[in-house]
Amino acid sequence: MASPTASMPAVARNISLAEEEGLDICAVCNGCWTFLNEFGHFMNGNEEVRESVNMMLNMMGREYKGESDIFHIGALLYKLKDRIAENVERPLEGVKIATQK
Repeated sequence: MASPTASMPAVARNISLAEEEGLDICAVCNGCWTFLNEFGHFMNGNEEVRESVNMMLNMMGREYKGESDIFHIGALLYKLKDRIAENVERPLEGVKIATQK
């Protein structure tokens, strides 16, 4: 069986803040998104660990429920692309863009 690590209550607390407000989470960093997303899957799939982490969170008056979705900024922008397109006032058609390496 997996056991809780020292960082789990801190991560669960941060997610519980979003849950309390009924919000989802958007991560801009690939590493942050992967960590939060995998953390959610781990917590939601391991009842004993979730109970242990929640016991620590309860001391702060918090609870991790696993209700907030974790989105990567790229996926979120793609999901909202139609709504974004409806609100564009100055399209960037014809603009050439390059990335920096």
